[in-house]
Amino acid sequence: MGKYLIFLIIFTAFVTSDAFCLTYKKEELKYKDHLKDKMLYVLVTLDGSYRTDKWEEIIKLSEENINATVYVSAVYFLNEEEKYRYICPFNAKISGISNVGFGSTKELTDERIGLVKKAQKQGVSIQSHLNGHFEGSSKWSNQMWDLEFKQYFLFTQFLEQKSQHIRFPYLEYNYDVYDVFEKYGIRSIVSTITRPYVDGIYTKISVMDDEKVRYFFYEFPISFVKYNKCKTIMMDYNFFVKDKKEQLSERQIMRNVEKLYLKQAKHCFKNNMPLFISHHFFMDGNEAYWKSLKNVTVKLKKIYKNKIKFITIDELYDILSTSDSIMSEEKS
Repeated sequence: MGKYLIFLIIFTAFVTSDAFCLTYKKEELKYKDHLKDKMLYVLVTLDGSYRTDKWEEIIKLSEENINATVYVSAVYFLNEEEKYRYICPFNAKISGISNVGFGSTKELTDERIGLVKKAQKQGVSIQSHLNGHFEGSSKWSNQMWDLEFKQYFLFTQFLEQKSQHIRFPYLEYNYDVYDVFEKYGIRSIVSTITRPYVDGIYTKISVMDDEKVRYFFYEFPISFVKYNKCKTIMMDYNFFVKDKKEQLSERQIMRNVEKLYLKQAKHCFKNNMPLFISHHFFMDGNEAYWKSLKNVTVKLKKIYKNKIKFITIDELYDILSTSDSIMSEEKS
C-alpha cells in the first residue's frame, strides 16, 4: 500500500524541567498511492515576504487561480521601532537582531501587513518561515524552538487563518523541534531531509501515545535535480549561486530554469507526484527567476489544460491525510 518502510525513533526531551521520552513512528509513503492519476499537482511556494511589489504580484497570480504558498518571516511585520520585541531564540538576553532585518518604517510595515491579509483572503496560503532567519543547528534546544515558534505566532496574530506548515530557514532543523509541533499545530515541513532523497517519497511522522497515534505531521522533501550538469535541490537560490559563478545573462537563466521546470513537470505527471516550485521573494536584484516562475505557470496551463491543478500546501496536506486515513481504515 505504498508503506514500504517503518521504523521507530526514541527522543528524549525536556519540558518544564520534567524529562520524558517521546516515541515517533516514521513511515515513508508514496505520493502515487494518494494522488489522483493523470493529474499534475503544482505548488508555487515562496519564502521571504519583505517586498510589497511581490505581494502585489502574488495577489495577481491568485486572480488567475494560482494561489501560492508563502512562508513568511514574521520579523517583517515589526517596524524599526518594534524590533526589540523580538528576542533572540538562542540568547534571550539579546533582542532586536535578525539575519534579514525587520519591516522598515511603520508605513511600509503596515502596507505589507495589509497586502498579506488581502492575499490570504483571496486564497493565498500564509505559512511559517519563522522569524530572524537563523540556522536551526544541532545546538538548538527544545526551549529555543519553543521561543521561536511562540514569537512567530505572536507577530502573526493578524492572520485570519493560523499557519500550520513550515519551511525552515536554510532548510535546517534538528529533531528537538518535533517536540513543539503538536503544541503549535504544525502539520507539515518542507526540507532537504536527513536521509538520502528517494524520488516520489514523503514521510509521515507520528507522535505515539503507547501504541496509539496522538499527533502526526508530514515531511515533504525538495526534489534533487540536474541543473546545468550539476545535481542540486530544486530551488531558485541554488540555481542563482551556480548562475552567478558562471555569469549567465538573464535570458540564459530564464531559458535554463524554464526548461528544467517543464522537464520536471513531465516527470511528476508521469510518476503521479506533486511539482514543488520553490522560490524566494528577492534574489540579489536578479529578476530572472521571478520571471521564469511566472512564464512557466502560463506554459504549464497551456500544456496540461484540464489535467493540472495549482494547489497550496494546505490542500496537499488535506488530500494526503484524507487518503491516508481511508487507506488505514481499509487496512484495519
